[in-house]
Amino acid sequence: MNTWAVPKNNRKKNNSSSGWRPSADRETLKARVRLLQQTRSFFYERDVLEVETPILTTSGSTETHLDHFAVGSEAGGSNYYLNTSPELAMKRLLAAGSGDIFQLSKVFRAGEQGRQHQPEFTMLEWYRLGFDLKKLMTEVEQLFVELLADKLLRPSIAMTYAQAFEQFLSFNPFTVSVDKLRTCFEEHSQADAPLLNDKQAYLDLIMSHIVEPRFDADRLTFITQYPAEQASLARINKQDSRLAERFEVFAGGLELANGFHELSDAAEQRSRMLEENKRRVEINKTEIELDQHFLAALEAGLPDCSGVAVGFDRLVMFATGKQNIEEVISFAIKNSYMGKNS
Repeated sequence: MNTWAVPKNNRKKNNSSSGWRPSADRETLKARVRLLQQTRSFFYERDVLEVETPILTTSGSTETHLDHFAVGSEAGGSNYYLNTSPELAMKRLLAAGSGDIFQLSKVFRAGEQGRQHQPEFTMLEWYRLGFDLKKLMTEVEQLFVELLADKLLRPSIAMTYAQAFEQFLSFNPFTVSVDKLRTCFEEHSQADAPLLNDKQAYLDLIMSHIVEPRFDADRLTFITQYPAEQASLARINKQDSRLAERFEVFAGGLELANGFHELSDAAEQRSRMLEENKRRVEINKTEIELDQHFLAALEAGLPDCSGVAVGFDRLVMFATGKQNIEEVISFAIKNSYMGKNS
């Protein structure tokens, strides 16, 4: 129920459009502010520096699952992108000697709109020097318990990526065939499997549509040891090259966080980005110019660190019991603009 009340002297007769109204009610926005304050206090108490990095950039993420908003220059110069993540700029700060840092920022991803997605959303991201994944996961849990204490059952659940598939689908994701994955999707979704470009794409589809919704909705579930092909900007496990040093955190089917033991090898990172761009071209997506400043920062030396990104709007959803991301932001994209003929 929306609790906004329009002052009597502001009411106009025959106003047939209600699209101007906020998509979140006032009590939810108050809860959101409290969570923002608690989040900042959590990091201030730990002497983690709050930073701001640019939203506008001349290069973007090369990850194949991300699509950017391109922003043209009025002067006819370079094109720009709205940032999909503050990660690369924050790592430049780390390489320059910032120490532990966190940021709450707006990020933008084209083509993402649904119950848990908006093309503009708020991301919480932080980096801890000298932390391995276990230590960072402990801190993530501490933050979530502090913010969501009355909503979470304890203890949290931890399992590997392989264990999740074996528990819910009875097969090993590292050895399963693409044909088996297609059959699995069709059996559980009762729909034809889409034609995807590789095995990892099918694994990602099944993970998000079949496995994740089976996680306990009242507890945090930490998934570790993702396939190396899904490493993104994470290191590869030294003991088992099939695995990435990466984790994700869920509450039921709601993904809340994605963490890495950060890759610091500039040559390896460049190679991955070039390969991602190659795949982007193969699937008819725009090739993205590499962020040379980021790569130069890695060459200068990124300190050993782990970092994590949290979808802050989803955190507010969980805290307030809302089922749609539109209910926890002031204005959803669908009612943020009204054209001349609307």
